[in-house]
Amino acid sequence: MRDALTRPARRRTRVALALALVIVLCASGIAVAKARLEGPKVARVGQSVTVKARGLKPGYYSLIFASRGESGVVCSKRLSARRARRGRVTLRGRIPAKLPCYRGKRRAEFGPATTSTGLYRFIVCVRAKANTCKPRRSVVKRRVAISRR
Repeated sequence: MRDALTRPARRRTRVALALALVIVLCASGIAVAKARLEGPKVARVGQSVTVKARGLKPGYYSLIFASRGESGVVCSKRLSARRARRGRVTLRGRIPAKLPCYRGKRRAEFGPATTSTGLYRFIVCVRAKANTCKPRRSVVKRRVAISRR
């Protein structure tokens, strides 16, 4: 009989805790919905591509095409930029034949690299300098394979 009396009280406590957690998450600005990026998985050099991102924080977003960084060297190029509306943005650009490369913390440019077959990334973010992304903004990435055909 004692359990029957305390069961509704436990349920009210759980509901109150769940409600408090939702209020704290909303008040702190933590995004419950994760940002997502849709785009092609395979592309060719010179091909026009369209990527769509959603679940973004407000800002002016850039589409960056980048190679996978190895030994401190990153090769990347901004393809397009637009302001996100209602958390969504559609960006278009062409896969470049050459990518400018940067080295070190100061991002010193040291020459272009030819875009060859292999794995690259699309990155949608609020751009800082030398194709880096600002922290505290939405950043979404997607792998893309560059093929010959």
